[in-house]
Amino acid sequence: MPCWTVRRWTAAVALGATLLVSGCSEEADPLPPVQVSEPTPTATSGAGNWRVKFSKDELSAYATAVKRWRDYGRRSEKYYRQGKATPASLEMFEDYFYQPDVMQASLRRYEKKKIQFIGQVQLLWTRATKIELARKPPVLVFEECVNVARTSISTNGRVTPSGLRDPVLRTVTMSRIDGGPWLVFGYEGPETGDKSLCEQ
Repeated sequence: MPCWTVRRWTAAVALGATLLVSGCSEEADPLPPVQVSEPTPTATSGAGNWRVKFSKDELSAYATAVKRWRDYGRRSEKYYRQGKATPASLEMFEDYFYQPDVMQASLRRYEKKKIQFIGQVQLLWTRATKIELARKPPVLVFEECVNVARTSISTNGRVTPSGLRDPVLRTVTMSRIDGGPWLVFGYEGPETGDKSLCEQ
């Protein structure tokens, strides 16, 4: 087992939670794309004055982690749109996830079932809910309000709209190992069957 894999699994055990990512089950239903568009001109930093709860260093870590999540969204879009698992897609997942093999397996199942994702999720706002930099490994959790109304799923050429008209909440958990880049530990939202509506 590669050294980086051992370190990531060790960190995952220390975090003490099950990784929540889309498509972990062989029987999983098709899921909307996880990528998001650039924030709209009216996008906000989240409801309420949540920033006062965190220090300057914590907010800096939050900004860095969110940027990593956005970078993943931009890089992953073409793989979900094409619906193909490739060595390049695995390399991409390795850059952003604790368990890249799980994400690659999801994409491989989409390829087998000829599932492709169309459109991008519109980001409305984002806010941090937990930042624990002193924890070993550190943990950072943020919420984002997203609109998936303009996304669709193509299965064998048959296109099905997302069916979600109201903005929904997505929660992303990230961590890092020995000062390395922030990695996605898990996420919950429309991709995992949680269709909680955004609350201001």
